[in-house]
Amino acid sequence: MVGVVISIEEKLLVNILYRSERELLNGIILNNVNFENLIKLASRHLMLPALFYNINKKNASHLFPKDFIACIKDIYTINKARNEVLLSEAKELSELLFENNIKHIFLKGTALLLAKEALFSLPILIPASDFLKVLV
Repeated sequence: MVGVVISIEEKLLVNILYRSERELLNGIILNNVNFENLIKLASRHLMLPALFYNINKKNASHLFPKDFIACIKDIYTINKARNEVLLSEAKELSELLFENNIKHIFLKGTALLLAKEALFSLPILIPASDFLKVLV
């Protein structure tokens, strides 16, 4: 069986997202981390807001370069503002659907708003019998 080799940036991202404060670095030497690659990696997986959120939650920002923290904080702030707009729109849509007796379930995105993830849409599931009502 061949072992999987992961980069130091991948290991750090996993540690930040899923390990406790004590295990955050877990043998990682921060001088060996390419923070630009870490940003690209987290961005590719839409995890930049979660990266900042978890570093902040674990009171670990002092461990990282100031420009790295500033960069991911800016992205987190933009994402948070966008999520607040999406959540407001979801509530408004939900009220409108309830008023018209249309059953609905918001999928992944809305439920994940509280998980601090990057979202770009509000997927919703409605019964086929109500489809034409929604289009009006």
